[in-house]
Amino acid sequence: MKELILFFLFSFSFLVSAQNQEGKVSVYSDEHVGRTLASGDRFSKSENWASHEQLPINSIIEIKNPKNGQKLKLSIKDRGPYKIGFITQIPAHIAKQLNVKDGDLVKLKLIQSGKGNQKINYQSLVSSFNNHYQSKKQVSQKHKSSSNSELTWQIASFSDRKNAKDFIKKHQKNFKINLYIINPSESIYKICAGKFSKREKANQVKTSFKKEYQSAFIYKLP
Repeated sequence: MKELILFFLFSFSFLVSAQNQEGKVSVYSDEHVGRTLASGDRFSKSENWASHEQLPINSIIEIKNPKNGQKLKLSIKDRGPYKIGFITQIPAHIAKQLNVKDGDLVKLKLIQSGKGNQKINYQSLVSSFNNHYQSKKQVSQKHKSSSNSELTWQIASFSDRKNAKDFIKKHQKNFKINLYIINPSESIYKICAGKFSKREKANQVKTSFKKEYQSAFIYKLP
């Protein structure tokens, strides 16, 4: 019985701590203005929006600059950033208010899950939560261990499969290679272009991408 009580206490403490995250912040550039986000909204430089890889769309988070204590509440409207050590992406005006730059460390707190009063199992929902910023050594080891993975270009991502399919239907004509969808985790539908065994070959293909797709980035397939 004592062991069971300890188990529940440990589980509860994990769920509480799992609502907080620390890592680097990425800042949206002006070239994103007007683009469709994972939520279906058009990106605007004036909205209090942010991205997260796994939190449900419309979740409310609090971003805090640990250096000056400045913090703001934002709504999750997009997926990403998919860069090691980065936990969220925010518009430039939000970065200015918090006095943070691209690559700075921030603290993220989940205020509302985006699913109303529904109870959320944070452990399964946000696998990246409770993981702190990785050192350069850890990043290097992670890249080394996955060096044999196939590479692709991630063009966009959506929280709804229909929006992902509509994107392909509209944009496929602009590509010489097939666009396809991968669904690596719940509520994430990534639009990818091509599969490559070497980064050099992938980079050669990107030279054919039109200007509106130049923000695409290389993604290692699961």
